Amino acid sequence: MSAIPSFDEAFSKDGGWFNPENFHPTDRVIIFDWITHQIKAIIQSHIRNSFSPFEVEFGYINSPGLNAQVVLYVLEDKAYIGLNVGSAVIIFNYFFQALSHPNLLMNIGDPKSEKYEKKKVLGVILNLNSDGAFNATYGDGQPWIEYHPNDSTRLDYARLLSLHSIIFLIEHEIAHLVNGHLALRSHNRLDSFSKQVLEWDADTWAMSQGVARTIKHISQLPHEIPEPIRWVYSSFENGLSAWLFSVTSLFLLNSSISFDIDKLEDYDHPPSPLSASFVLSTTLEYLSAKSTEKFIRKYEEMNHGVDVFMQSLETLSLLTGNSIYRDEIKKAYSEPALYHLQRLISRWKEIRPLLEPYAYVRKLPD
Repeated sequence: MSAIPSFDEAFSKDGGWFNPENFHPTDRVIIFDWITHQIKAIIQSHIRNSFSPFEVEFGYINSPGLNAQVVLYVLEDKAYIGLNVGSAVIIFNYFFQALSHPNLLMNIGDPKSEKYEKKKVLGVILNLNSDGAFNATYGDGQPWIEYHPNDSTRLDYARLLSLHSIIFLIEHEIAHLVNGHLALRSHNRLDSFSKQVLEWDADTWAMSQGVARTIKHISQLPHEIPEPIRWVYSSFENGLSAWLFSVTSLFLLNSSISFDIDKLEDYDHPPSPLSASFVLSTTLEYLSAKSTEKFIRKYEEMNHGVDVFMQSLETLSLLTGNSIYRDEIKKAYSEPALYHLQRLISRWKEIRPLLEPYAYVRKLPD
């Protein structure tokens, strides 16, 4: 698209536009050309299926953080959705790292072919520290992706997991746009808890979109899936497990900072461990409302996703050697945290009518 200078201006405080030509050719072929096409298709599909009057432009933001953002220029009928370059680098390195480990995800491909080791390259160094934080160091002309699984099935699976996580980030931002969050915030002074409710709504909307797409691939369109990953959608368990693992892992990656269980209403985003637990309940809610008894029963047989969730937790804990993730998840399932979910729902019922004049979806969730 032609409006890159406007995109650069929209995200100037966050690093501005990152020119895709600056990607290393290896990364561009394996990752960025591929996900850029997928992201743009997802965005246009949602805009076509809503009443949104905005033209939406996508680009990369020159920031190493794990995030995506949306900016709305109402007077121009224009919206910009930006994905931090760091998001793609962190996400792909993480899942490629996990599938490069012979003792992780051992039911995928041939794990014995993997020879795992911590690596440091001259380009971007993204090894997890003992405290769970990331180091990002930029170098000229070097590939950014450190890990590449040897087994082709495991490599394809790592790419799919990465795509699931990135599409979730993008659909979270689309929710802010089409559910009216941005317009509501521009017309009203919201307290932190109300902002948290909007973030929770964006999360749950994006989760529902991901579950819906997964079910569609499993039940209706497996022949349209690229052959290397078609096997993933050959069964409900395989397809849903891949999606659950990717999205719960994404939230857990953000869980290296402890949250205060006594100050949950003070956050303007739900603490990441809580959001990770929402993935399982949102999946059940979607299946109960939109799916068949067969799939609901299969989800029950999957222990309502708990086993996949624990696999995500154990994978991150092994790769980091950090116990904080387990501690934070325990807090996320405590009585105060579960009660916090009820407070989120109650506040959502208050905010929902305020969103109606600004929403472009056909129906806001109840």
